[in-house]
Amino acid sequence: MKRFLGMFALLFIALISASQHVGINTSSPTTTLDVNGSLRVRAMNNSAGNFVRTDSIGRLSTASITSASGFGTFQTILKSTTSTPPGTYANPTAVAVVGNTAYVADYNFAIHVYDVTNPQSPQLKNSISSLGGSPRDIAISGSKICVVRIGGHDLWVTGGGGPDRSCYVGLDPKYVSVNNNLAFATNGSTDFAIVDISGIQPVVKSTINGFSWKGVAGSGNYAFALDNALKVYDVSNPLSPQLVSTTSTASGPERITIKGNLAYIVNAGANNFQIFDISNPLAPALISTTSTGSGPNRIEVQGNRAFITNGTAMTLQVFDVTIPQSPVLKSTTATGQWPSGLAVNGNYAYVSINLDKKLQIFEVPGFSDGLLGQNSDGSLVTLPASTLADNLGNHVASQALRLNDQPLYLRGATGAPNLNHGLQYSNTDNIDGPRLYGSGGGTLGTSNGTTALRWTNSGNVGIGTSTPTDKLSVVGNITATGTISSSSDIRFKTNIHPLTSTLSAVLSLQPITYNWKPDFKGYNAQRQLGFSAQELEKYFPEIVQTDKDGYKALDYSRMTSVLVQAIKDQQQELDRLKAKMERLEKLMTTNSKDAKALGSPPNN
Repeated sequence: MKRFLGMFALLFIALISASQHVGINTSSPTTTLDVNGSLRVRAMNNSAGNFVRTDSIGRLSTASITSASGFGTFQTILKSTTSTPPGTYANPTAVAVVGNTAYVADYNFAIHVYDVTNPQSPQLKNSISSLGGSPRDIAISGSKICVVRIGGHDLWVTGGGGPDRSCYVGLDPKYVSVNNNLAFATNGSTDFAIVDISGIQPVVKSTINGFSWKGVAGSGNYAFALDNALKVYDVSNPLSPQLVSTTSTASGPERITIKGNLAYIVNAGANNFQIFDISNPLAPALISTTSTGSGPNRIEVQGNRAFITNGTAMTLQVFDVTIPQSPVLKSTTATGQWPSGLAVNGNYAYVSINLDKKLQIFEVPGFSDGLLGQNSDGSLVTLPASTLADNLGNHVASQALRLNDQPLYLRGATGAPNLNHGLQYSNTDNIDGPRLYGSGGGTLGTSNGTTALRWTNSGNVGIGTSTPTDKLSVVGNITATGTISSSSDIRFKTNIHPLTSTLSAVLSLQPITYNWKPDFKGYNAQRQLGFSAQELEKYFPEIVQTDKDGYKALDYSRMTSVLVQAIKDQQQELDRLKAKMERLEKLMTTNSKDAKALGSPPNN
């Protein structure tokens, strides 16, 4: 056995190239691991037909192609739980993260600073203590750290190269946010303070009285504050903020965050979060309302992900907000008791746990699952999940469905027709109906090759024919219970002349009966009656149409005007004959009277 292992070791070493490539059953490995033969991973044993997929950090797993959770599955992973330094009132209330540093506001008169370069093992670097008040919330702008302190009733600012400074902002402030050089502090009751932090000493520029101020956020020249509603203030002049709009929210709005033209609000009373379009701050528009766990108290948004902590439910939820009108819950993960603070940086979420006195760090990968693919030389590569499919099942597709040289089959339920199968569209999703495009037109038909509907790239439509020659070509009978009309308003017409003298032409026409030839595209065996297009064209070419192949067709409806004029011509002739007869009758009557007046001739 030892001899065998020794030989194997020598063989293994021999197969390691100078570039640290390892080959199995090959002496010339070209990749880090080059296997000439089959590869089996026993830990990934699974049902036949499954595929191997990779997550955003390269971990492999298997999934069924037909399973509803095949793609887009998502897992939030707890990476570490770190106790905050003990104290009489040690209860972390908020957290902010910049780069590899996390700042935890602790109700025990301290700010704890952690190095989170390794999320699995945060290292306490410093504790800023003896603040003279109990920190409740924290916000960071550049190098300045802004903390609202309940005991000090103030906004405390540190960093920025100057000494620590504070200013009174109202009784027991609980919420703070920063927008450029302005800090906004609210206290959950009557005070909303706007503070200039551009200088060494923070200065309160104005205070707005309200009823129940909660979260607040800034964007541009506007402050978006929650006071049992969403209130928007123009703060371009911090000394005189102006209320520009008030918009209803769900019950108990608690926190707000702004990304671009969207405002995200968690409502603790309604257990949901709402997304508003604030592109026009004077009229915010509600886009969607989505249920959360119970007691949502924090929300942060990064890219297409919304992170929400739920205090009562003690969970961290992650939603896909790629489509703001329909957020999708991707994961719900348990936290410690009463998550009170939330910050997101990269693929990590930082949650301060108030009652457990801890800082928890969660790994939250992106939504980009991938497939384990293969290049032509057998080397492995990660392909986007959309290579196989995109958001199959009850998801909203983010890419178009493309079938390269493959048919699309739509199969309904067996037995009785089922409206829940086949090709559908919904008028609730801003879709106005199915649209079919194609540079060569398209066809709807049956499995035996019969064409029901055909449209060409020139805009011609055929019913019962695969070669429509007009805007609408119909092979077969047409039944209509309504009116079939042609445009005839005189206001659309010009160069108008009366139609005259059609009687002689009509009398020259020869109506015929006939049968269609079997090779005619509209063939049926019934006896037909009508006219010869070639004969009719001699007299009324306007009624005859000739296609690109020289075949002729009649518009029988236009014969109406010809026949009406022929009747009028005939009536004129009858009227002329009637007048002539009346004159003859009158003359005969006159002659008869004259004869009687002269009497009978004498007898000889």
